[in-house]
Amino acid sequence: MDDRLLLSNLRGLVLRIDQAGRIQDARGAIDGIAGYSAEELVGMSAADLISPDDYEQVLEAFGQEGGAPVYDRPLPFPITLVSRTGVREPCDVLPVGFVDEDGAGWISTITPRRLYSAAYDIIDSVLDGAPLAEIAALVAARDAESYHSGERLQTTYVVSGVGSPDVRVHSLDGDQGFTDALIDEARERTSCLDSMVDDSTIQSVPASELPERLAEQARRCGYEVAHIGVVSDGGPAQACVFWMVSDARAMLVRRHAELSRKGFLRLLRYTLTRDRAEQVLREAATIDSLTGLGNRRRFEQEIAAADSSAATSVLYIDLDHFKAVNDDFGHDIGDRVLAEVGARLTAICRGDSVVARIGGDEFAVFLPGTSEAEASQVADRVQRSIAAPLLFDIGPAAITATVGMSASAGGAELRDLITSADLAMLASKRDRSITDADSATDAAPAAESAPARV
Repeated sequence: MDDRLLLSNLRGLVLRIDQAGRIQDARGAIDGIAGYSAEELVGMSAADLISPDDYEQVLEAFGQEGGAPVYDRPLPFPITLVSRTGVREPCDVLPVGFVDEDGAGWISTITPRRLYSAAYDIIDSVLDGAPLAEIAALVAARDAESYHSGERLQTTYVVSGVGSPDVRVHSLDGDQGFTDALIDEARERTSCLDSMVDDSTIQSVPASELPERLAEQARRCGYEVAHIGVVSDGGPAQACVFWMVSDARAMLVRRHAELSRKGFLRLLRYTLTRDRAEQVLREAATIDSLTGLGNRRRFEQEIAAADSSAATSVLYIDLDHFKAVNDDFGHDIGDRVLAEVGARLTAICRGDSVVARIGGDEFAVFLPGTSEAEASQVADRVQRSIAAPLLFDIGPAAITATVGMSASAGGAELRDLITSADLAMLASKRDRSITDADSATDAAPAAESAPARV
């Protein structure tokens, strides 16, 4: 095989660049590079192909202080090429200096990172704990476009949050109309997304057979084929990838493209599963498992994030004589009582209130935008609700609670409201104990003079 033909069939790119930075010859890049074919690069200035962010390191690697770059062999270094449309193509460069009868310059081997089967940049991000949205953006950029003779063949759209209001589409230079239609379909979780939950399967369909809104936008964009992969952690699809192909015949040269697609899906699935596990751990750290309410940590986080300039109130609630419930009926009944109290508090408080189990038999309610008078009314409702009969087969007929309240018209340190409400509850409980003791003392003589029962 002729040496020039051999070089022309490389997937990487080999450039001959003179000392002025002009590209004298280009071979390889059979799949295209940054939207260019090798032939189109001949005669261009290398500076026109390189991201301005990389000029300094290029000058450091190629710059010469007098004389030709004979036998100079700089270390490989990363570089970013830029397409005509501004799309960035991360690459690695391996340069070698030369001198021959035609002059001096550089032979540079340029390898696009999209050709690396390991996709190590995405794997590194996954191992570093990057969230699903960030990994989705990397996948979209990593496999964004394929070129043939300078023409774009494929655009990748990665969708996260499928089936939720918070759908996001990640695409490098993707079409906005197609993106909007994709968001609508993903929110509604259409059949083309829910027909598969196995990330080892990629469904290939003519673009005309997509749901109507997508098919219309795909036709406008010139997409001929859609390759669809979905990602889940065992249930319905929660993320998906649409590889939209503009020229199905030209894409046939990418015989092993599906292997990398499956690899991307597995990376997304791993990230999704990890994110879900981390969410469970976060909730476990801030959610009371018995009542489902937030715990003290969650309560303090909510208050710290609230607007301290508005009127705000806090209720601190302590169940009366709860130890006797555990002692008389057992801890299982005690747990049922606590869960019931949590449910009653949630039911009587408005939606923007924060209800938490602070610990043991103590609860708290954060009432944003609530005046002292309004909070007092809520405190009365809390006491009446808790004192309502308990519908248990075995257990106490009813319980009572002591409520402490603190309020601010605005501008106070909200964390101090928790302490103030706690102290108010303790003071109320102490006053009640004194009143009960006085009542018992007053009743003692009458009890002594009363006739004994036979």
